[in-house]
Amino acid sequence: MVDGGRHSTTPAATTLIGGCATACVLVCCAVVAGASRRRRLAELEKEIQRQVELRNAEHAGRMKAEKELRAFFTSRMVADGGLLFAPIATVHSCFTECVGTPRQGQFAPSTRASLVFDKGSVSPVSLDGVEEFSHVWVFWAFHLNTNQKDARAHAGMRPDSRGHTFPAKVSPPFLKRRVGVFSTRTPHRPNPLGVSLCKVEEVNAAERSIKLSGVDLVDGTPVFDIKPYVPDYDRPRARDGPVSGGTGDVDDGVRVAAWVEASVKHRRTVEWAPDAEVQLEEACSDRRRKGDGPRMRFFSGDREGAKMAITESLSVDVRSIRKTREAVAAPSCVLLFDGLRVEFATTVSLSIAPAASSSPSSSLSGGSAAAATSAVGGLEGDPCVSPRGDDRGVTDGGRNSSPPPVSVETIRVLSVEVDGSRC
Repeated sequence: MVDGGRHSTTPAATTLIGGCATACVLVCCAVVAGASRRRRLAELEKEIQRQVELRNAEHAGRMKAEKELRAFFTSRMVADGGLLFAPIATVHSCFTECVGTPRQGQFAPSTRASLVFDKGSVSPVSLDGVEEFSHVWVFWAFHLNTNQKDARAHAGMRPDSRGHTFPAKVSPPFLKRRVGVFSTRTPHRPNPLGVSLCKVEEVNAAERSIKLSGVDLVDGTPVFDIKPYVPDYDRPRARDGPVSGGTGDVDDGVRVAAWVEASVKHRRTVEWAPDAEVQLEEACSDRRRKGDGPRMRFFSGDREGAKMAITESLSVDVRSIRKTREAVAAPSCVLLFDGLRVEFATTVSLSIAPAASSSPSSSLSGGSAAAATSAVGGLEGDPCVSPRGDDRGVTDGGRNSSPPPVSVETIRVLSVEVDGSRC
């Protein structure tokens, strides 16, 4: 319609034109979006294909590496007469780290662990008859060693191997000189294998597990074999005489290095703060709520057993001279035990030994700290070698008539709380 030379449109026409424009815009957007989705889909398909190819290549490479590794081990076995062993069981222990684990399970008979066998390779009938023995030998590996790189180099498994990588001599915690590695029980050995004598508490063939006590094993330790302990086989026998009971009444020909005998007698006095005993009671309680943290695996509901095991472990805690110095200098140390953080402090005091006898056999002249320890072994707390490493047991060439002071370590348990890292 023309109105005085001006064009005009009806509302219906305007609406129609607007609708067409909107439809065109929507169609264009749909076309663009569809094209974008198709491009994205194509990109995703290419990425999937690339990932599949990478995975196939990785699988092929892994299979090739495993094949080469098997061939390598086979050649090593043929060349060196070596053997390969697979663990048959795993230890579940009240000790979660090496520090604080007793050096021998016999020194901490109240400690507990469970030996769980691999259900895929060990039949339940394999444990038939084990319950008839009071003790078993457990053969295992030092799986937490920090020198695994050196172990691989020693085995010729690294291209940069330069012959033997293990030190021929080591420094035991109770000896201030180095001795041959094979005269010690250090975990850092050419083949990191260990053996422990443990008491059998319960055998569950259906679950393929054995409950043990008197353990020196860390949680997660791989086990290669167990054998029953038989005194007639495992104790030295006197010539044409009975089996030695270890009392010294029978000359069974057994000799032990003097420094080892001195270390066996070493014990620390362990004291408990009243608050720590209350906290241990709460931690061991069967009435713990869910929010109080995980329950103890081995000592839940057994406060006295837990206290005895902790006391035994701390009394024979073995540390190097450097670690002992750090423990004495630090305000406190921590023992992780069955899901608990046991905080304790170490103090050192000097004890004066009784006057030595005038007989040559008891003289400390020219002796060592180990000799001083033996001479005053009857004192409370069992005096030990000074943690500072000085020769406190040596007299002045016999010129000093008074006995030397001997350092005595005392451990005081300060607090017990649930280990938050397990929550």
